[in-house]
Amino acid sequence: MNRTTLTYRIAASGIAFLLVLGEVWAAAAEPSGKAATDMQGEAKAVVRVRAPEAKTPGKLRLDFRHQPWNDVLEWLAEEADLSLQMSPLPGTFNYSDSREHTPAEAINLINGVLLVRGYTLIHRDRMLTVVNLQEGIAPGLVPAIPIERLDGEGEFQFVSVVFTLDKVKPEKAEAEVRKLLSPCGRAELLAASQQLMVTDAAGRVRAIRDVLKRMEPAIQGPAVLQMHMLRYIDPSTALSVLKMLMSEETDVRITMAIDQRRPAVILYGPPEVHEKCRAALEMLDKPQEDLQTRDLKVFQLVNADPSSVTQLLAGLLPKEVMVAPDLRTRSVLVHGPKEALRMVEPMLLRLDEKAEGERAQPGMSYQVRIVWLASGLTEDSPAVADDLKDVLSELSRLGVMEPRQVAQVFVRTNAQGEFVVASSPSFDGRPTEFMATGKVLEQREGFLEMRVSLSAEQEVETELSIRKQKLIDLRTEIDSQPKQYVVLATAPVGKTTSVFVIQVTGN
Repeated sequence: MNRTTLTYRIAASGIAFLLVLGEVWAAAAEPSGKAATDMQGEAKAVVRVRAPEAKTPGKLRLDFRHQPWNDVLEWLAEEADLSLQMSPLPGTFNYSDSREHTPAEAINLINGVLLVRGYTLIHRDRMLTVVNLQEGIAPGLVPAIPIERLDGEGEFQFVSVVFTLDKVKPEKAEAEVRKLLSPCGRAELLAASQQLMVTDAAGRVRAIRDVLKRMEPAIQGPAVLQMHMLRYIDPSTALSVLKMLMSEETDVRITMAIDQRRPAVILYGPPEVHEKCRAALEMLDKPQEDLQTRDLKVFQLVNADPSSVTQLLAGLLPKEVMVAPDLRTRSVLVHGPKEALRMVEPMLLRLDEKAEGERAQPGMSYQVRIVWLASGLTEDSPAVADDLKDVLSELSRLGVMEPRQVAQVFVRTNAQGEFVVASSPSFDGRPTEFMATGKVLEQREGFLEMRVSLSAEQEVETELSIRKQKLIDLRTEIDSQPKQYVVLATAPVGKTTSVFVIQVTGN
């Protein structure tokens, strides 16, 4: 059977997105009816006026193969009792799912696929409008909803929400929110009322809401004025170090000064800040003979995240070495014995290296890494590996927010060698069987041609029996540069959205 393939590459980060239409099924059910296909030439669109009837009134079943997008959206609007406004869309839609969905769930599911193609469905009142994201979204088209309704909106549905900024500086909130917006998102500061209006996909707006909540300062004691006496270290040096250490305390009002005569550092702030200052000065304020064996260095980072590097170094270095990040300047401050600092420098250089693409050579062996991510999981699920941050950034641009790691498998193979690897992770609280198979076909001009198959299924208990439900069944071929991340597919499952990523490394 011929298949239609859409490849979406993100040039800025090197992340490749591959959506295989006609081969990705969210459930194992076979579609009813016959698909008329010209096996001698290109696959022809099968015009189906309706998807199969759902057993539950008010619910919909999605079962399409090579269905023109125009027919799919007209059917969806009719079933949802909405008026459709659209210009003709190119291409066809392939999706088979044995589950039943409400009209709102169906709109959200189809919206997730449209978003990858550069379109979106906007539901406002009784109108369903198809928007080409490259042309932008008219400001008055997106529905404004109260924040209480936000959790009930589909992940990919565009909405406008007004946030009241009682405990966060409005300018600071606006700056942070703009970092999280999608290319079509907007943030408008209403300075007079100390509010921020955010327009974006609901999944992203929910993530913004959570970020604004975390920006609210923790409950702290009243600010007090204290003088921290110094014995050995120069007050100006101590002040510079403390300012760097306190750079993360952005939500706390802190005032610092020095008294050269005493000498001392004068600090005005809550008790928690004084305690942090006192602990730092105990390490810094050492006799001259100790200072001859100790040093303070600031390492400027280019690629790595200062907070992640700090956490890693803190677990590797002796306790007498103090490590602190400076997020404003993307640097790491390290203070400790000079011998330890000589060991730190090469470690930081390796951590801050940017991975360079490597050309595969004939006869090489390859390590295949496949990662299953999913949004909508609890915080108990494993966090995503740090080296996937570019993937997370691009996924967030598509509305897949804060995914967690479901499974990660590694397998080694050679050119023309087949591989099989399996795992039994827990997905959404239930045991799941996950398997990946494939073959490295050949290497051409720095690209690896591969055949990849993924499957995942879990047991679902019904009133009468326990059956196997397929979460994904993917078969595709890809061209990938070594070390490049390729997003093979996204698959909505209930309130979650699964994402499957592959990376091949030659050595």
